[in-house]
Amino acid sequence: MSVHYSPELQIENQLLAALPTEDYQRLLPEMETVSLPQSQILWNAEEVIEYVYFPNRALISLVTIMESGEIVEVGIVGREGMTGLTVCWGGDTTTLQAIVQIPGSAIRMSAKFLKLSLTEAAHCKVYCYAIHKHCLLTPHIQQLVTVCIQSRLDLLVGYL
Repeated sequence: MSVHYSPELQIENQLLAALPTEDYQRLLPEMETVSLPQSQILWNAEEVIEYVYFPNRALISLVTIMESGEIVEVGIVGREGMTGLTVCWGGDTTTLQAIVQIPGSAIRMSAKFLKLSLTEAAHCKVYCYAIHKHCLLTPHIQQLVTVCIQSRLDLLVGYL
C-alpha cells in the first residue's frame, strides 16, 4: 500500500467532502491518502481495526467466512462511506473481513483518532452527525443488497 502525506488531500469521498471546512481542517493532520491494490486485506475478522478507510475511488468488500470456508460478501463500501463502522460504536474488532475489490485511492485515519473525535462532539458536530447517519443507514443498505442478491439467486435457481 502506498501512503502519500499531503496537506491538500484529494477528497472524493462524499462523507468527508460533506464536512464543513472547520471540521475538515481539524481532521486533516490525521488523514493520509493511500493507494489500495486489488485483493489487499485491510483487516481480517476478529482482528483489531487499526485504521478506518474513506474510499475515494476504491471499492471495498466486506465479507464473512462461513464454517464451510465459503466467502460471502455482505456489504460494499465506496466513495459514499467508510469502513470500520464498529469503531463508531466503540468497538475495536468486527466479525467481517475487509478486502479491496476495485483498486484505487482512499483516505485513512487511525481508528483511535476517529473514536476520540467522535467523543469530542462539541468540536465537530456536523462530522459526528454525518458519521452517525452513515452508521445508521449502512446496515439497512446492506440488508437491501442481500435481499436483491437472494432474489437473483432464487430467479437463477428457477431457470436451472
